[in-house]
Amino acid sequence: MWLRSAEAALSGSSLKIRHGGITESDGRLRAALLRRERSAGGANRSRVSLSGLAFQDVEGRIFWGWPDASGRIRMRPGDERPEVSCLLPAALSLALALRRSDCDLGAQALVLGDGFAARMAGAVAAAVGCRVLAAGTIQGDGRGPAPRPAIVVETSGEPQRLAEAVERCRDWGLVLSLGDALGQAPFDYYAHVHRRALTLVQVPDCPVPTGEEEDLVERVPGLLAAALGGLRPAPEEVLEAEVLPEGAVGRAEFERSGWGLLLVEDR
Repeated sequence: MWLRSAEAALSGSSLKIRHGGITESDGRLRAALLRRERSAGGANRSRVSLSGLAFQDVEGRIFWGWPDASGRIRMRPGDERPEVSCLLPAALSLALALRRSDCDLGAQALVLGDGFAARMAGAVAAAVGCRVLAAGTIQGDGRGPAPRPAIVVETSGEPQRLAEAVERCRDWGLVLSLGDALGQAPFDYYAHVHRRALTLVQVPDCPVPTGEEEDLVERVPGLLAAALGGLRPAPEEVLEAEVLPEGAVGRAEFERSGWGLLLVEDR
């Protein structure tokens, strides 16, 4: 394993990513999962963060990792497809949240939202053993209330969708929130967490494993990679990208949700 650092910045209509080695390595960046953050005053996204990265070493092997709190990236052997390896951190973060909840094998899980985050959440939930429900399957039959699943994953980051997730989840259930909905509007913890015994968890873009979970970080990505093949953000906005210090060029494709995929051209 080797360590790297990386940072991304928007410059007009282009994206620049700079990376460097903390220990000796000739690895080069091949792909990255990006997230453009909402500005405080509206929907314009002026900042971009790195959720996951895939590097290739001089022997052609692919490694993956994510920035920790200090900005260091611990690289681990990954899937041979860089566009899949860079998705592993976001997927692993959700998988760890599900594991920590001690949800039963085969538990019903409803995913709310659309776009990349929703597709990824559905794939991860199914990979770890949940029965993933489509939103239209739990509307009820008109003769009584719609059934409430044990797990609801809200992926849009919008407060009104988080409120819907809480209402749809059964008492004593689990609500997982991707995005920043919890920070955008007040939330009544008494009504839902205290009275209904719901567990509400904010899922970060990058995993924060405990020491006891390090073995899972080594074993689970292989399972997740099989589920993530073919997933990528919709190319609704395309930015030219430059990767420094080598000066490589790439293409960053973003969807309206803010998620984006950077692919670096072969040299």
